[in-house]
Order: sequence, then structure tokens, then C-alpha cells
Amino acid sequence: IGLDVGSANAVVAVARRGGIDVIANEATRRQTPSLVAFDEHQRRIGESASALRTSTPHRVVEPKALVSLSLQRARHAQRAARKSLAGEALHAGTDGELTVEVEFLKKRQRFAPVHLFAMLFAHLRDLAQRDHGAALSDAVLAVPIYYGAQQRQAVLDAAEVAGLRPLRLISDGAAAALDFALGRRDLPKGDKVVAFVDVGAAGAQVCVVRFREGALRVLGHAHAKDVGGEALDELLLHHFADKIRAEQGVDPLQSPRASQRLRQACEKLRRV
Repeated sequence: IGLDVGSANAVVAVARRGGIDVIANEATRRQTPSLVAFDEHQRRIGESASALRTSTPHRVVEPKALVSLSLQRARHAQRAARKSLAGEALHAGTDGELTVEVEFLKKRQRFAPVHLFAMLFAHLRDLAQRDHGAALSDAVLAVPIYYGAQQRQAVLDAAEVAGLRPLRLISDGAAAALDFALGRRDLPKGDKVVAFVDVGAAGAQVCVVRFREGALRVLGHAHAKDVGGEALDELLLHHFADKIRAEQGVDPLQSPRASQRLRQACEKLRRV
């Protein structure tokens, strides 16, 4: 299976019958929200976790946003985005690593980001196995081009905790280039250079690749972590919050529920 977990959504695909099938989730969507949530009775992942973002946003965790972040950087990210990235509280563990505190099964519990990421991996694997009708363990994992050794190791650790056997890590840019090459039969025999631009939820990546017959090589890449869909959402959020304050005399950002509903409306507007 192939797993591509973005900051907002995740995709799982199965290589079979000479092709690649992207798997639909329980809501028949081919993208699953990259979210894990907890309530008094159960753990929710993907679509069911997304449903809690409006009513109880403090119960929702964004695993990818927290992988390999320090406590200080995670809290700064929460303040900058003015939203909860990780349940009800963030803590530094005994080894200095980040832990997330949530209320689950009527108890206060702490989870490391790697274990939260593993929950998401396991959910995606289960979707693929139900569609495939057999157990799946071998996996190829896509990661951002700017991930360092620590973050790459965190992804590998999460995959192993989820019961997967990682065969390879591949950068998002190289994955896009490979998909481009496999889907085309008109590549010239000589060199062809293509730039792949990926504007995701949390950042933008550009990867320049040279194709030759039967081979590709990444010539260079660049990224901007603060230029993405969430940054555009933030601009729209403040624009409409200012408009509501001026016209209605209330500040929607002072209410977590109202702020989350306005943010979701801005996300829909940006996609349109």
C-alpha cells in the first residue's frame, strides 16, 4: 500500500492488478481527514473525528502537525493558528519529547505524536484491507521534501507501531514525478525537465525533476512552510471576523465554537 498523510487529508492506495487503486473511505471519499479525536466513550479517526471539530474542537488532534515538534514550537504553532492542534493540553515528556493530554474513557491520558500518527496509519491500513479483502503490511510512505532525519524516523516508527512494514520513504515531489512518468507514454527520448508545484494545507513545495527514458532524477527542491491553504484560511478568517465585528458588534474569535465554524466556512470558500 501507499500512504500519503498530509496536514489536512490523507490518501491510501493499493498497488494491484498492474495498476494503482486509490481507496475510498467509509464516506466514499478518496481523501480522509488527518485527524484523531477522543471522547468519553471511544476514539475517533478520520471522518468521525472531523465531525467533532465544530462541537468539541479541544478533543481533536492533528498528528502530522505535531510529529517531531518541541513543546515550545507546538504551542507557538497553536497561538499562530489560533486553534487547537492537540487536544486539551501539551506537555514535555520525561525524555523531552512532546506529549498530548486528552480525556479518554473518562480518564486523563497522554499520547506521544508518534502513537497518534500510528492510529491514523492503522485506520488507513484497515480501509485498504477491507477493500482488498486480505491483509496488507508492506508500505511505501510519502513525506514532505523538507523532513529531516528525526521527522523521517518518526514516520517510520509510527508505521511500525501500526503494524506496517515500511519498504521505502519517498518525498512528495518524487512521488508526483513518478506518477507523472508512469501515466505518460509520450516522454521524449532525450532529457525533459519538469517542475512540480505542490501547495498543501501547511506549506508549499516545488520539485524540479529531469526525465530520461526509463529514469528520473530530482535536480532540486524548495519549500515554504508558511505558504499554504491554512495561511489563506487565516487571512480569510481575520477578514470576515473584522467584518462581523464592524457590522454586528461581536467578536467571533472569542468563542471557540464560533471561531471553528467560521474557519470551516473560510476553508470551503478557499476551495471554491
